[in-house]
Amino acid sequence: MSFETTRGPELVAALAEVTVEIRRLQARSLDIVAEMEQEQVAKAAGYSSLAAFLRDTFHVSQRAARRMVTQAQQLTPTVTPTGHETPAPLPTLREALREGAVDVDHVDVVAEVLKNLPDDARLEDRELIETTLAEQARELSPDALRKFGQQVLDRINQDGREPEPTELAEPTNTLRYRRTHNNRLVATLDIDSEAAEEFEGLLIALGAPQSPIPGVPDPRSQAERYGDAFTDIVHLAAKTNDVPSQGGSKAMVSITLDINTLLEGTGIATFDSGAPLCPEAARRHACDADVIPIVLNGESVPLDLGRKHRLVKPHQRRALIARDRGCAFPSCHLPPRWTDAHHVIH
Repeated sequence: MSFETTRGPELVAALAEVTVEIRRLQARSLDIVAEMEQEQVAKAAGYSSLAAFLRDTFHVSQRAARRMVTQAQQLTPTVTPTGHETPAPLPTLREALREGAVDVDHVDVVAEVLKNLPDDARLEDRELIETTLAEQARELSPDALRKFGQQVLDRINQDGREPEPTELAEPTNTLRYRRTHNNRLVATLDIDSEAAEEFEGLLIALGAPQSPIPGVPDPRSQAERYGDAFTDIVHLAAKTNDVPSQGGSKAMVSITLDINTLLEGTGIATFDSGAPLCPEAARRHACDADVIPIVLNGESVPLDLGRKHRLVKPHQRRALIARDRGCAFPSCHLPPRWTDAHHVIH
């Protein structure tokens, strides 16, 4: 069945007609909001702002009300008490919206681009950019228009904007995190553009869709794939020799477990933080870890401390690299330096 043989073309045409009408009505509504502001309707009704009046009168959110007022200011000319008319900041976009050719989201994008122009930008340059963006808005989605607008800004200001004094005085990278009740970690990250580029490149590379079964789509969502990719980045960073030491030892994950947990999968292991770890996960970590045996008495007092040794010896790892040439998990193509040595049964 092809698209043309269905009701697809008919439905697309119907939706296009409705969309144009909605946009025209949005343009009319913003004209009315501008008239309300000009006539000081909100003040006459006892409100301190027009946004608050719109919120209570038309039962919209405060954010939606503020957005309507801001968009109306961008699209309509203003008249001074003396009768002088100041053109609208976005006159070309106003006409496009009245035609139903663009959406109110385009208004926000163009206004944002013009706001980020250098302070020394000439009036004629601003008018030319507004006209150019308005014409592009007829063909591009708001997201695509935002990227186009950023390209315009980059061409105009190739040296970048001057950093704010607070940016020079304070760190530019921040990370805030908290541990949840089940010992997971939730974080927010704000890093500079260079690090962001590297980080995003790693996320995209490590978070690409994969499937253990050829021809079957990856069942993970994009958020889940990126979450797995982030944990891969953490594991890779922990393996490098460039990581600073802590307490005289290379940064590492320490797990304490009873011998029965290691050999039989019974009991509970713990991290240094005290967070519990299930036996299966502990055995998986032990596959490619330094193991240090400690003998305790009945009161958990250490009686003997052995030397650390690895379950996977260096020559065994070299053999695995020669045999597998990288990760042996189906559909995974990570190189050897990014992999761990594991048993089929941990």
